[in-house]
Amino acid sequence: TQPGGRNFTRSRPHPGRGYDVVPVEKPTPRPEPDPAPPEERVPGPVSMQLRELLDELAGAPERDLREAWLKGLREGALVGRFELLRELGRGGFGVVYEARDRELGRLVAFKAVRPGNRSVSEMREQWLQREAEAAAQLNHPNIVTLHDAGKSEHGPYLIFELLAGETLGERLARGPMPVREAVAMAVEVARGLAHAHAAGVVHRDLKPSNVFLTGDGGVKVLDFGLAHV
Repeated sequence: TQPGGRNFTRSRPHPGRGYDVVPVEKPTPRPEPDPAPPEERVPGPVSMQLRELLDELAGAPERDLREAWLKGLREGALVGRFELLRELGRGGFGVVYEARDRELGRLVAFKAVRPGNRSVSEMREQWLQREAEAAAQLNHPNIVTLHDAGKSEHGPYLIFELLAGETLGERLARGPMPVREAVAMAVEVARGLAHAHAAGVVHRDLKPSNVFLTGDGGVKVLDFGLAHV
């Protein structure tokens, strides 16, 4: 094969001249037709109605649980001996309230798990149970203290000491920390984690939102929901 895509073949020999070389044009391949795109099936009105009905039925239990949970857990509500005073924060996992322990007369943090469908609720309850088991084994000034745990008609809950201050994430959102302050904070976090590791508890979710800076200069590690015990 020579440049230009031409093939050559030898013809019969000629005395004293060797061989004549006759060029043969290389046949141009015929392009294959593009495969026809698959036909899209457009659901008819009956299948669309059935799909909407199934979606509605699948979501109904979760919506009912969430509505009942929101009605039961609100400011002023009573859950056991705890009176919910004000919401401190909420996320995809649950909600935290400032609450009053009516028996002991002290303010606490009330943490409840958000309901969902059966599998989601079971998984979240397992996280809360794991957090309770981990926190119950720990007693250190750099780890948030668990006071109590229980279960109501609205689901399980945990009772922690009430902290005043802000998370490390909120502090960093205002700007970088001075080096000396950051090092002192890191030392306190390390002390809390060392205590947890000595008790066989690995946090596994350490991040700025799970480190709390108290108003009096203390440092607390929060949220052992993903801990390995």
